[in-house]
Amino acid sequence: MRRYTLADLERAERDAREHDSGRHGNPGRTRRWNRQMDEKIGRIRAALIEQGDLPDPRKSPEAAKRNRINRGLLAIRPNPDHNEFVEFEGKRYRCKYYKIDHHWLRS
Repeated sequence: MRRYTLADLERAERDAREHDSGRHGNPGRTRRWNRQMDEKIGRIRAALIEQGDLPDPRKSPEAAKRNRINRGLLAIRPNPDHNEFVEFEGKRYRCKYYKIDHHWLRS
């Protein structure tokens, strides 16, 4: 994973704000550009939270535990298959993939 900085996040947000996403006569191209910018900003923000450069908006103890487990599972098996079991700290976890808004989320 690439290491991002707060300047990268600010630059991406500024690009999304300042560039005219509606400059194209083709509405599909405009939607695609907006979606790509949203995904880029989300990817940078998630990386900054994981690196500890941004505070985690979910500060509950359960969320902290889930984040620790997710980081441990990623360290053991970065790309598990769907329904694959991975053992971490004596417990077995199953990987599931869900398609949401044109991209896949893993849980």
